[in-house]
Amino acid sequence: MTADFESGGYKWYVFSSFLPKTSIQRKRNYRFTQWKSKQKWERSHSLYLVISDTSSLHFGWEVNVILRLFLFDQIRDKYLVIEDCRGGFSPFHELKTECGFSRFVSRETFYDPHNGFLVDDNCAFGVELFVRKSTVTVRGESLSMLRKATTIKHSWKWTPRDLSSTLISFSLYPEKKLLYRPHLFLSFELPPIAKENMNTRPQPEVNNIEERVIRSTRELPPFHYNFKIQSFSLLSKNSVVKYDSAVFESGRYKWKLSLYPKGNADKNGNGHISLYLVMTETESLTSGWEVSVVYRLFLYDQIRDKYLTVEDNNGGRYRRFHGLKTEWGFSQLISHVTFYNSCNGYLVDDTCVFGAEIFVYKSTGKGESLSMVKDAAAVNFTWKIESFSQKGNLLKSEMFTAANHKWNLELYPKGHSIGKNKYASVYLRLADSKTTSTGGKVFAKFVFRAKYYINGNHLEHNFTQWFCKEGDNLDWLKVLELKELINKTKGFLLNDALIVEAEVTVLGISKTF
Repeated sequence: MTADFESGGYKWYVFSSFLPKTSIQRKRNYRFTQWKSKQKWERSHSLYLVISDTSSLHFGWEVNVILRLFLFDQIRDKYLVIEDCRGGFSPFHELKTECGFSRFVSRETFYDPHNGFLVDDNCAFGVELFVRKSTVTVRGESLSMLRKATTIKHSWKWTPRDLSSTLISFSLYPEKKLLYRPHLFLSFELPPIAKENMNTRPQPEVNNIEERVIRSTRELPPFHYNFKIQSFSLLSKNSVVKYDSAVFESGRYKWKLSLYPKGNADKNGNGHISLYLVMTETESLTSGWEVSVVYRLFLYDQIRDKYLTVEDNNGGRYRRFHGLKTEWGFSQLISHVTFYNSCNGYLVDDTCVFGAEIFVYKSTGKGESLSMVKDAAAVNFTWKIESFSQKGNLLKSEMFTAANHKWNLELYPKGHSIGKNKYASVYLRLADSKTTSTGGKVFAKFVFRAKYYINGNHLEHNFTQWFCKEGDNLDWLKVLELKELINKTKGFLLNDALIVEAEVTVLGISKTF
């Protein structure tokens, strides 16, 4: 379990379930008859994200996040990225406070040195989450094409130097009668010579590389922008090759959508609808700027009330926007055959709805380093308590040092909490630590012994625990029955003196950065 970290205004931690190879081997024999799915879980490492400190949230709270978990390949300097592609967002609520993968990576893959996940017994995990905040207002746009639009026609002759008698006509929608910005449509009528010259021009090179995309459906609407088009068929009828949406903001940057109703022929989009996310108003950004984003484009299924979600399937799902690349998207968002089929619900009454979701990558630089101690040395501390029967309710030992951390023992002679008046209760307390003051943790094994004076033997208890902050303690509320403690035949007390011994072994240290 990692230290708590903050993202999106909430507290989180990562929980990992790792079984060493030796431990798995010991358990394999008697687990062989269990369910097959459980066997797979036992042969894998699990990793989960858990939302913590939810007591301050309102009743019925729910938090939706995009979750990604990582494992670093130290040989290739790349990250294995694991995420759930079924619905995009993972919901957290009172009945479900964790989400992750029970089979994050198989044991064989993890321990194979050629994969680079475990090098010199060191590994690195990571987490990335984008919180969907319901308080954000989703912006949108509605485009309505006019079926009975009034037109004004003009024609004139244009005589360039290389062509003669070329007639050009154009149509202009009157600005006063439009609800939206006017459009200008030009049509050229060229003589045969000019047409032959145009046909001999080199054609753009077609990109035949198949786009790597993930398509899924979900009920949640797009987070940042909705784009509704009425009378969609008129876009093609009026020869609108590309339509740019209004500018909207996400992650403090400005964006717009570029739609090609007939497809972007220059990028192998024929027979499809092409849709792109474009970064705009970049003039004010610093020289050499670069923005990495996770983006998703949407098409609304009006029959099933769900959204077709289209996103990149590249390595880390991120796309880099910079001065030489301000546009990313899909030339084959959806085929015309699928889009125009009324049974699919994407075009109903000649109306359709597109959408966009953009999450800008901003690294917090926060992390945690866990070091397990090989050949950890145990530190023994002996505490002799004189006049034990006359002591008060709480006794504290002097401090002692183990692995550069200060500790002390606390003993309740008459018991504490559930052991009160029945047992002597003992605590091991982390008294002073620079590691935990910065959010780190200390993993320690504690062995408690009460000495017998008669035969030289001792009563022994041992346990392990993570100490997360200064003042954390490991307690035994029922360490020694009071009736046995005061029984002289047992030999715990000699001349009303009790000798207890603590053996502390620091097994691991976690530091945050």
